[in-house]
Amino acid sequence: MKNFLVGVFLLSLLGLVGCNDDTGVNISIPGVTGPTVSLSGEHVLIDMTFDNVIMEGEMRIDVPEYADSSITITGIPGGGTKMSVAISAADLLDTSLQALDPQRLPGGRALPGVATGSLPAVAFTVEQFHNVSFYIGPDVYGFFIPLEKLGTAGSIISARYYIGDKASGTISLVGEDADGENAGILLFLNMDSITKSFLRGMLK
Repeated sequence: MKNFLVGVFLLSLLGLVGCNDDTGVNISIPGVTGPTVSLSGEHVLIDMTFDNVIMEGEMRIDVPEYADSSITITGIPGGGTKMSVAISAADLLDTSLQALDPQRLPGGRALPGVATGSLPAVAFTVEQFHNVSFYIGPDVYGFFIPLEKLGTAGSIISARYYIGDKASGTISLVGEDADGENAGILLFLNMDSITKSFLRGMLK
């Protein structure tokens, strides 16, 4: 039963808008594996591996303003770093987080696909990753992970993000700004009413 519910969640997760012409294939990011979405207990997990980010050991950081969410960063023997973002269902449903100050992308550029260009957010720095930002709105959740260079200076390239073969959000490659800074990966996941209902069920 649990596996069935997980399957339902991952298929309904975040406003799925599957179309006949959907490829179900996420864009490839040089030096990065993921992001991938899964479930663990009462948390939604988003995992990524960075080939060119080197660190030793493991560290866990609580997400500011979030009651039960965290980032774990682990050095991989032989090179590379794994990042696991664990966001609790309770935090995703916490409407008080929408009272956080609206923020744009690090450096001040508008969030792509957002009419106002900004969303309520928290931004913080962890080892090897500066200006990590978490965004939350009435129908969307997302985060920005900074990278040194993406080779797309001045550009923001967006594509559908898939869970399985269903489109469930948007992933953007954010190139360096005019100062040669603030490049990174922006992932937005759309939260529809079905997804929110499932998240409430996870907490019972």
